[in-house]
Amino acid sequence: MSTITDVRIRQTGVNELFLGKTFDDYRVESAKQSEVADVARTYTENFETIRKLGTWLLFLGSPGTGKTHLACAAVQSLAVRGYSAKYVKAAELFRRVKESWQDGTKERASEVIKKMIDVDLLVIDELGGQFGSSAEQNILYDVIDGRYERKKPLIGTSNRDYVTLTKLIGNQCMDRFQDRICNSRIFVFDWPSHRSGICRS
Repeated sequence: MSTITDVRIRQTGVNELFLGKTFDDYRVESAKQSEVADVARTYTENFETIRKLGTWLLFLGSPGTGKTHLACAAVQSLAVRGYSAKYVKAAELFRRVKESWQDGTKERASEVIKKMIDVDLLVIDELGGQFGSSAEQNILYDVIDGRYERKKPLIGTSNRDYVTLTKLIGNQCMDRFQDRICNSRIFVFDWPSHRSGICRS
C-alpha cells in the first residue's frame, strides 16, 4: 500500500479487523451471497451514479454473515479512489455526540453530526445495537435525515431483524432506507455465520 493510499484508508475509521479487506476477500458460498456481493461492488464501481441518485443500502442479518466486511470493502474502495468515506459504529456515533454535551469538550454535537453528513459515503455499523432511547433516535435521525436531504449515499448494517430494528431506530429513520425514488434497497443476510475459522461480521 502506498503512503497516500494507506493514509486515506486509515482516515475512514475502519478498524484493524477489516482494514485492507476487499470484495475479492469476501467468501461466497451461495447465489444470494453472490448477489449481495455484486450489488456492493457495483455500488462502489458506479459511485458517481449512486451519488446522483442518493442510493442507500441496508444489510440485515445475524453476526458473522459478512455485512461489515462488504460495508468496509465499499468504504476502502472509495477512499482509495479519492472519495471521502467514513465508517462508524452506531455506538461510537452516540458516544461522541453525548460526550460533546459535556462542558470543556473539543467537539460540539453539531460538528460531530456535520462530519457524518459531509462525507461522500457514510457507513453506520451495528444499527440497533443500543437501547433505542429517544436521545439515540434523535441523534441518528439528525445524521440520517441530513444525508437524505442532501442525497448523500449511506450503507447501514444491523444484527437485528427488520421489525426490531424499526422499533429501535424509529419509523422515520427506517423510511429513509426504503426510498424507492433513490433506488435504496434492504438485503437480508440469512445464511450461516462465517466466523468458524475466519473472523467476519
